[in-house]
Amino acid sequence: MIYYLKTANREELYAALVSAGAAREIENEDGEKVYAFVEGAEFDEIGAIVAPLKKFVRDESGEIVFKTREELVAEATQEVLWTESDGLPEGVSIGDIKVAYEPAKYETQEVEAEVAEELWTEEDTLPEGVSVGDVKVEYKPAVTEEILISEEVAEVLWTSDDVQLPEGAELGAVKEAAKPAEYKTVTTEEPQTETVYEEVDGENVAVVKPIKMLSLGDIKTPKKEQVLEQILIQEAVQEVLWAEDETLPEGTEVGDVKIVGQEAVYETKVIEAAQPAVFYTEEEIAESGDAYHANIRGIAGEIGKNLPSIKSPARPARVWWS
Repeated sequence: MIYYLKTANREELYAALVSAGAAREIENEDGEKVYAFVEGAEFDEIGAIVAPLKKFVRDESGEIVFKTREELVAEATQEVLWTESDGLPEGVSIGDIKVAYEPAKYETQEVEAEVAEELWTEEDTLPEGVSVGDVKVEYKPAVTEEILISEEVAEVLWTSDDVQLPEGAELGAVKEAAKPAEYKTVTTEEPQTETVYEEVDGENVAVVKPIKMLSLGDIKTPKKEQVLEQILIQEAVQEVLWAEDETLPEGTEVGDVKIVGQEAVYETKVIEAAQPAVFYTEEEIAESGDAYHANIRGIAGEIGKNLPSIKSPARPARVWWS
C-alpha cells in the first residue's frame, strides 16, 4: 500500500516518520543528521506539488452546491401479453398487449464530470523524471451512484398451505402485491468544485498553484445528528380484572375488566438540533500555507496508520512509482 503524506514542511515530514516508527534519525560519517528507514520501505520525497486551483461551486444565494447521485425514478416493466387463463374482457384477443412496456426513467444528475487525459508539453516546467508526452492528467470517467431505500418485495400467492382463505380468495390469486424498488435523490456531503481559469493571450488557462495544507472539501466541523429524548408523560397502567374474593357490582362478573390497561405515554423532545458539516472557506484554505508531500510504501499497517497520510490528489504534478 502506498501512503501519500502531507505536512506543513520538510521538518514536520521527517518528525512524523520518526514518530510513527517508519524511520530513525542517525548521523553519518561526517556527523550530519540523516534518516534510516525500516527494512523494505521505499520512500519518495516530493516536496511542493502544483495543481489546478479550484473553488467551490455556489448557487445564486452564495450557498455551496453539493454533489448529488443519479436517481432511479421507476423500475423498467416487462411487456405482458393477455393469455387464455386471464379470462379476457370483451374486445380483447389472445396476443393483445395487456401491460404496455415502459422503459426505466431517470433524472440525470452529474455526480462527477469526466476528466480528459492531458499530456506534458514543451511549454510546461517538467518535474524530475517527467518527459514531454508523459501523462500529466490521467483520464477519469464520470462516476455515478444510486441509493436503494426500499428493498423489492416479491409477489406472494395464496396456496393450500394457508389454513383459512378469506372470503373471495382463491388458490393462485395474489395474496400480497409485488412492490417495485423505490429510490430517492440523495445529496452527498461532498461539495462541488470547479477549476479557476485566467485569460492569457486571449485564451482561458487553468490557474496552477501549490497544493495547500487545507484542501477544498476539508471538514472544519463535522455534522451532528439530531439528538432526541423520550420524556415520560404518563406511566403505563396495568389491566386489572374482577376477582372472586371481591364484592362485584351489579351486572359485573368475575374476569370482567375492573381497570382498563393503558400503555405509557411519551413525548419526544429535541435535546440537540442537527447541524450540517462546516467546510473550510476558500480564504482559510488560501491562508493555510503550502503543503510538503512524500510517498512511502513497503511499511507495516501499524506504522502507516500513524502517518499523516491523505487521499492522493486527483491531479498531482508528479510521476509515481512504476
